[in-house]
Amino acid sequence: MVDEDLFFLEHVLWRDPTERAEVRNTIHRLVRGYVDEAKALLYQTRELRDYAHRQWESNDLRGRAVVEAHTKIRHILAKVDTILPYPQYWVWRLSGEKVAEATSLGCHTDLWNPWKADFSSLVDKS
Repeated sequence: MVDEDLFFLEHVLWRDPTERAEVRNTIHRLVRGYVDEAKALLYQTRELRDYAHRQWESNDLRGRAVVEAHTKIRHILAKVDTILPYPQYWVWRLSGEKVAEATSLGCHTDLWNPWKADFSSLVDKS
């Protein structure tokens, strides 16, 4: 996310031009406060995705990777309260309601294959 992404949100939230600076500062404090942690978690989830798609040279290496992946998943989930797709994240930030539609979450996590209307091959590998 870059500052330009927040431009329209800033203008939707202020009612009087004198509130503009306060709204901008509040949004940036809320969003930027979690950027480093979110980037680290995103890196870890991408690594897990790569593990799932990788062809391991032996069952021993695959077994070690599964143990490491489970450890990383537990670590990630311990830090996560709710998983929301980006549009539903903003619904939560603006309304306080944490809602998401299940197939949206499934397709954004690579657990759902929309072209086959079925679970992805990642689900079969677990």
